[in-house]
Formats: sequence, structure tokens, C-alpha cells
Amino acid sequence: MRVAIPVFPGVEELDAIAPLEVFGTARNAGLDVTVELVTHAPGGSVRCFHGLELTGLHGISGNFDLILNPAEE
Repeated sequence: MRVAIPVFPGVEELDAIAPLEVFGTARNAGLDVTVELVTHAPGGSVRCFHGLELTGLHGISGNFDLILNPAEE
């Protein structure tokens, strides 16, 4: 399963990182899961709500089995 978590400026850190950790745990348990934090441009960076900066992000490309969109408040 290929999972994308789109991130954007001001995203709440926990809304993006928690699902990344959950799917990473599933992968470590032996499930075939690939998780990517993605943004509109490959190699881009995003500053989250509390100041965490995510860098080296994948662009949204290809086919995903699941797109998990963090809430925008």
C-alpha cells in the first residue's frame, strides 16, 4: 500500500507526523506499506504551525492507494 500525507504551510505537526508514525509501525510489523509526506513541488519544504520545518519533501506524483489529508483549521 502506498500512502501520501499532503503537508502545507501551517499544517499542525501532529496531524502529519502521527499518521506517519502509525503507518511506519505497521511497516515495521511486516505490512507492505510505504508512506510519503508530499507537497506541491518535489524537494520543497513546509513550515508547520508550531515552527517545525519539513524539508526534502516528495512532490505529489504517481498513484497512491490512500491519501490522508491533515485537517486545515
